[in-house]
Amino acid sequence: MKRRIHLWLCVTGVVALLLTAALTLGIYFQSFQNQVFYDLKTDGIILAESYQLVKKPDDLDRFKSSGFRITLISSNGDVLYDSSANEDTMDNHSTRPEFTAALKGGEGTAVRHSDTIHRDVYYYAKLLENGEVLRVARESSSIFAVFFSALPFLLLLAAGILLLCFFLAGLLTKRIVAPIDAMAADMDAIEENTEYEELIPFSRTIHRQNGLIRQQLEDLRQEQEKIQALTSNMSEGFLLLDMEKRILSVNGSAVELMGESGGEYVGQSLLYFSRNQGLLICVEQALEHENSSVEITLGGRRLQIIASLVESEGKNIGLICLILDITEKSELEQMRREFTANVSHELKTPLTSISGFAELIESGMAKPADVRKFASKIHAESARLLTLIGDIIMLSELDEAPKRELEAVDLCPLVQKCTERLQAAAERAEISLSFDGESAPVLADPAQMEDLVMNLCDNAIRYNRKGGCVAVTLKRVQDRAILTVKDTGIGIPPEHQSRIFERFYRVDKSRSKETGGTGLGLAIVKHIAEQHHTKLTLHSVVDEGTEIRVSFPLCEK
Repeated sequence: MKRRIHLWLCVTGVVALLLTAALTLGIYFQSFQNQVFYDLKTDGIILAESYQLVKKPDDLDRFKSSGFRITLISSNGDVLYDSSANEDTMDNHSTRPEFTAALKGGEGTAVRHSDTIHRDVYYYAKLLENGEVLRVARESSSIFAVFFSALPFLLLLAAGILLLCFFLAGLLTKRIVAPIDAMAADMDAIEENTEYEELIPFSRTIHRQNGLIRQQLEDLRQEQEKIQALTSNMSEGFLLLDMEKRILSVNGSAVELMGESGGEYVGQSLLYFSRNQGLLICVEQALEHENSSVEITLGGRRLQIIASLVESEGKNIGLICLILDITEKSELEQMRREFTANVSHELKTPLTSISGFAELIESGMAKPADVRKFASKIHAESARLLTLIGDIIMLSELDEAPKRELEAVDLCPLVQKCTERLQAAAERAEISLSFDGESAPVLADPAQMEDLVMNLCDNAIRYNRKGGCVAVTLKRVQDRAILTVKDTGIGIPPEHQSRIFERFYRVDKSRSKETGGTGLGLAIVKHIAEQHHTKLTLHSVVDEGTEIRVSFPLCEK
């Protein structure tokens, strides 16, 4: 805008200068010509009056020194006298415009340019009383010659005027634009800063639009903050890309899950963020087929990447990627598959034994003396099968059932009751079972607490030696209740201790089958402990024994 105003002001100044020069030249030329004709006419009239007194052409010689040329022409155009040439050699002047004008109107004028002398010749003709025409002529420099002689001065003057025009145009431009700059500098007070009345409606419109834009920007900022807060608190990774695979938004979970370091990724290429082939392939497939999903293993975790195109008004404008940590889900699915396989195997073994013994009895192949022994084995396998089914049902309930309401329970009488119920089993295994405890109220499910204590104690009895002992204690330590089950059994090797709480995991499978163990007791203990948010610790030494502690937070009954 400034350049345009400055340019137009300068152009206006130049045009005005040229028009002024042309007009001045025209006026000067007209004035110059009028003055020459006036002087020539005055001289011609005086000369004509003088000639008419004597009426002798030769008498005109005395005016040769007056500086103008004198010619006497007859009425038919013949030259009778000329002060500068021989009249006998001159052409007839009847066609000269000044001569014909004088014959018609008493006087005539003309201007002719001489290419020979490069000067203008001015003529004045006067009709005399005897019908002759007296003509006077004067040579004069062309007005253009005068103009060109003054050209250096005129050019200097024009340059000065042009410089002044540029200076004034710049100054005027600044003065014109300054109020507009002031309007732009403070949009909140744009109406107050408007000096031009013509711009007041415009400034009001801008003020309203400015307020509307600010409100929209504020709304967008709030929405962006909400989206940022949501994506920042997502446990899932979130990536928003444009169609050129540049990152528009990324949350911390995506950076963490992809194993990248913190940095400024917005505006960068996807390759700058990660070069993981699974992620890149998923994005490429989504760009081609609208949706894509791949699973990758990265940093010991199983990740699922889901990519989908974002459309607006029927046009693809971007891509959303969700990165999900499905490690736990995959482990659970793997655990369920293993559990199903283990259950099938564990159920198949006693059922095979039962079916085999029953078939022998049914076919009559068993001796009468062996029937009682086979029936005893069938009974033992059936009991083992029932125990296994019971444990499986309990684990299923722990996995699927919603969390139960907890109540204040004193663990001391509950643990004592469990140890009393297991005394008979301990005596049959020639194991000493003892309990020492004090009142310890905790928030728990009584039925699940019984299952936990029973499984811990039963496991300590099964994997003990004859003549060994199982010591169960319940102590209050500061604000916690510590339940300890310690045995003097075979112990657990260090390489097995991290897996001892897995389903169907046995350190000594042959001993477990001999004692009737299902391999699910400690898995049930772990599930119950997790549901009650208790701390479960294991300490075991091979051939010395095992100690398992369960730490409960105390509560007031």
